[in-house]
Amino acid sequence: KVSSETTHERTRDLVDLYARFGTEMGSQQSATKPPERAEMAEKTGVYANRDKLLTEVPTKVFTIANLRTLDLSHNKIAAIPRTVGVLAPKLKTLDFAHNKLASLPHEICELHELHMLGLSDNLLTELPDALGALGKLKTLMLARNRFSALPESMCALRSLSHLDASSNKLDRLPAGFGYLEALMAANLSHNQLGALPSGLGGLKRLKELDLRGNAPLVVHGSVPAEL
Repeated sequence: KVSSETTHERTRDLVDLYARFGTEMGSQQSATKPPERAEMAEKTGVYANRDKLLTEVPTKVFTIANLRTLDLSHNKIAAIPRTVGVLAPKLKTLDFAHNKLASLPHEICELHELHMLGLSDNLLTELPDALGALGKLKTLMLARNRFSALPESMCALRSLSHLDASSNKLDRLPAGFGYLEALMAANLSHNQLGALPSGLGGLKRLKELDLRGNAPLVVHGSVPAEL
């Protein structure tokens, strides 16, 4: 016959055993817990946080040294903070597609190392006047916004090779559009363009020019023979 005291002792031992087991498991789980996104970005240079219903840019983003890629697409962000300029030294890719941006801070033009700027599927009506300062920009994605015009300064984007400004309300192109000497593909479909500026013949690298869904176009000057 087992005494009541012995039963209590065994019960106590089992409780202690489970407690120790739980502590050890907790320690193991903590040790194997995935690192935070910002911590990973410190190592990889890439911060991607898509489809998270974010309404603002996480402040920790601006503390990441050597950040090369910032992808906050497919969220509900309404504004890019002016502090975005602190990312200038290394940032090459900035993607805010599929958000609720209605305007852009001028500080975005301080990102002089930027190669790709994704702004499609927002509520934008204009771009900063100093956009031409992004001298290394190669890809500019502006589709499905509310632009009626593009700034003349964008014609200084001498590295720009791919432009998508489709499905906006563009009724004209910048007069200096022909100065985009590196341009290889331009999607300007489904806008309200009625004419193309002179100088397009100077776009020697242009292979694709999509003008579907516009008014009957008047072409001032020549266009590249490849088109």
